[in-house]
Amino acid sequence: MVKKVLIFILGGLVLSVTLILIMGIFWSRTEQGQLDYKAAVILKLRGDGQKRLRPETIRREASLRARFLQKSAIEIAKIEDMTISGPAGSLTVRLYYPGQEETLPVFIYYHGGGWVMGNVETHDTICREYANKAGVIVVAVDYRLAPENPYPNAFDDSYAVLEWVYGNIKSYRGDPSRIAVGGDSAGGNLAAAVAIKARDVSGPKIRYQVLLYPVTNPARMETESYLLFANGYGLTKAHMVFFQESYLPKKSDRLTPYASPLLTKNLMNLPPAIIITAGFDVLKDEGMAYAKRLSHSGNQVETIHYPSMIHGFATMGKIFPEASNAISRTAQALKKVVLNSKTLTTVDDGIGR
Repeated sequence: MVKKVLIFILGGLVLSVTLILIMGIFWSRTEQGQLDYKAAVILKLRGDGQKRLRPETIRREASLRARFLQKSAIEIAKIEDMTISGPAGSLTVRLYYPGQEETLPVFIYYHGGGWVMGNVETHDTICREYANKAGVIVVAVDYRLAPENPYPNAFDDSYAVLEWVYGNIKSYRGDPSRIAVGGDSAGGNLAAAVAIKARDVSGPKIRYQVLLYPVTNPARMETESYLLFANGYGLTKAHMVFFQESYLPKKSDRLTPYASPLLTKNLMNLPPAIIITAGFDVLKDEGMAYAKRLSHSGNQVETIHYPSMIHGFATMGKIFPEASNAISRTAQALKKVVLNSKTLTTVDDGIGR
């Protein structure tokens, strides 16, 4: 009798999973094109989360998503947590070492999360991957979060880490002449802003930018991608309004270059960049617009577009093989530049493969 019950339950589970996967195929057919079917299933099961837009709630959910959607942590030679002096006291950074070599290039990584959620733990796997695949010391930044710490606190922390790396990384086997910056989403916003400020104030030279579906214009949410993907695709327009009001409560701050890099009048003489965009993402158009403006301003830019992906896919390696593809391709591009082995070429192939 018990055996029959177990078989019945197991059969029910198999049937349920099969039905969900079949439904995912139908859900993936949208008016905007073909959405990855696994993304379609995740989006249906997760819901839009707009009723849970409270800092403590979305921070807890971000930690859970990282635990269940990130790939298992890969081995790395060494990890070191430390505190440095920041603009408002102690600031936590985490250093990832790919090996025992001396004088390695350095990649400063700013995590995503709308400036409201995320930390070095939620992005641990992606930092390990960059360290190993690019052969760099990754410095992950635990910047202050909004709304408790609105603009310019996260940006000030981010730039302070650049200055600390430049002045101190030699003592940690890093090369201050080979520094790159990068991040995903809000972290991409911070990385781009740090690069602009470093140019503006003749600060530490940055060799490269890695921007994964970056926020480049939080002042305005009027692009076609905002219209098409406002609801139902994970990161909604309501989320972005919440993040904007949390990080940039003063409307005047939203128009500053270090908050909205796309609005910077002069984008000349910036570091080469690689920019990743996702097809079903409210931020798609502003990411592409930033790449275009950088290129038109004389900078070297490589863009890679993943047409069937949703926002945040690079940190969902358990589900999407495209996550590893994006990290590998950006890591290799980073490695070529910081190791000075090859001149960057401008590429826009329109698809991630």
